[in-house]
Amino acid sequence: MNELIKFKFKGNRNYVHGSDIFNNITALLKEDEFTLDLSIRKVSTSYCVLKQQAEDGDVVTSIIKTNSGQYVLVNGNESVTERYEFDEENLVANASIDNTLISMDSNTHFTLIENVIALTKKLNYSLEPEVDGKWLFGQLKLTAQFPKEFGKIEIQSTRRLPKRFSENEILVDGVNYGKIIFIVGKP
Repeated sequence: MNELIKFKFKGNRNYVHGSDIFNNITALLKEDEFTLDLSIRKVSTSYCVLKQQAEDGDVVTSIIKTNSGQYVLVNGNESVTERYEFDEENLVANASIDNTLISMDSNTHFTLIENVIALTKKLNYSLEPEVDGKWLFGQLKLTAQFPKEFGKIEIQSTRRLPKRFSENEILVDGVNYGKIIFIVGKP
């Protein structure tokens, strides 16, 4: 597989967003294949190529492990030049936070991964608003494929390194789908 993915910047970001990586990769996978582990290794500002394995000189931005194998996402030669609107504040407007748990009925105008990432970001900034950099999506470890339809989403913070790292459980309609990890970095 050597698939070029032409990303657009999400909202006011100047880097390729993790939800766009996840959504584009899962769209390319076979029907019986799904992402078990998406690890973002480097922020990208270019179109990327999804490959079976990296070659000499490739800049690997993400590693994708599926239930049937592994892929890498590497930087391409063209920079991202387009963007699309993304109203993250609207997405999480109805979220409620109770200590280390954030929950809301899903905003179905957005994909499940967009809901999950936005909620986790909001929870992290609620728990630790002052960090040296930004809270960034770093890894997704799924135990099951995300459902196509979804209602209530809950993100529970389970492990933290203050102002550096957070590990969070993902519950959708009461079912645990795995973990999302955020790190503090500078995009």
